[in-house]
Amino acid sequence: MMSTVDNEAVILGIKSGEYFGLNDIGTVLWKMLDHPVKVSDLITELVETYSGTEKTIRADVIEYISALHSKDLILEIDETD
Repeated sequence: MMSTVDNEAVILGIKSGEYFGLNDIGTVLWKMLDHPVKVSDLITELVETYSGTEKTIRADVIEYISALHSKDLILEIDETD
């Protein structure tokens, strides 16, 4: 479950019952994750949209999605299935 307040999202983790607040960039990423998407495609789109080096954006995206995954807020899909 997600709600947006002032361009920032608040997410309720269904399994944990915890709330998670996302800043504006986190909210953009969350919305990009509303369907199956490759991490490389996320990074490419963000590099094209925001200032910052690809290396920095890649590190931030991987850290962000790893945190979401560790809280059971997103699922990893194996492309071979």
